[in-house]
Amino acid sequence: MRIPFHPAIYPPAPALEIRLINPSTGVYSVYYHAILDTGSDMTMIPTKMLTALRLPTMRSESVSGLWGGHSITKVYLVDIEVGGRLFSGVEVLSNPKEKQILIGRDVSNQLRLLLDGPDLSTEILTD
Repeated sequence: MRIPFHPAIYPPAPALEIRLINPSTGVYSVYYHAILDTGSDMTMIPTKMLTALRLPTMRSESVSGLWGGHSITKVYLVDIEVGGRLFSGVEVLSNPKEKQILIGRDVSNQLRLLLDGPDLSTEILTD
């Protein structure tokens, strides 16, 4: 499965197509174009997308950003579908200001990915 890099970012960024699922109710979102962020420990999802699925907040977490700033954010438990593969019970950070989903290493390190810069595409490899 080949996914084009995210075109709204310059330079274009590696991306994955994902779907969010409420693990308690099975309610799922539309497919989103999510940015692959290999510098992030955890996946971050805009708060609007998480509350639309009526997910309960698990806890609050102190996080630090790239430039060293600290903030408190909420943590949610969500199932994430990537390339037909289900990742159950992923703890994700919410961000009320961010408009893009950022897939962190918590999810990406479980996938075999080919980032093809010249073709501006990401491919999920299967065995």
